[in-house]
Amino acid sequence: MTLTVHLAPNEIVEGRPFTHPAHTLTDASILRYMIDRLCLALEAASINAAQPFYLTESDGRPHRLVAIQPRHLIMADNFAAVGFFGQKRGDVPYSYVETLDEVLLTELSNHVGMLSYCSLRLPQGDYGNLAMFATLDDISNWSRSPNHARAVDVSPGYYTSVRIYNGTLPGGVRDSKTLHLSKAKYFDYQSNPPWRASRDIQEA
Repeated sequence: MTLTVHLAPNEIVEGRPFTHPAHTLTDASILRYMIDRLCLALEAASINAAQPFYLTESDGRPHRLVAIQPRHLIMADNFAAVGFFGQKRGDVPYSYVETLDEVLLTELSNHVGMLSYCSLRLPQGDYGNLAMFATLDDISNWSRSPNHARAVDVSPGYYTSVRIYNGTLPGGVRDSKTLHLSKAKYFDYQSNPPWRASRDIQEA
């Protein structure tokens, strides 16, 4: 197994710009925006449980919202969150993972404690994903899913690099400002074996 490099909060890694600490603030802002959009859709009762709801951003970018437990999302708070940002290989079409993505969608409601799963295309063409859970333990349950494991296995063929965040949302979807990212994990698939690193986040 590849050893994980532990980075200091503001450490800059030469040759791996996707790990720059500045990304944390930008990514946190995107995740908060996704939470706000989810909240508006929940308040408008636009989302049916576990059914994808599609939005179009002002510049035409797609934004998919899936609320597995809409009532819990709008009524409760103090959630756990996972953010995902992948840097796509330029020569690989989205169809490479499209089928797997559809499989993951069909099984979301099978994961106890999983509340929502949202995806937003970013301006440069990559995607940001946000998954929210009732508790931190529920994240571990989701990560043991065979299809989730398969998604991890195909990632090196689709992405050059990946950033994954763990965090909490004490104020729930009605207060995205309370999102706190506590840890970032980095994967560089252009290295052989893949390079891995993590850092504790002081504030984001």
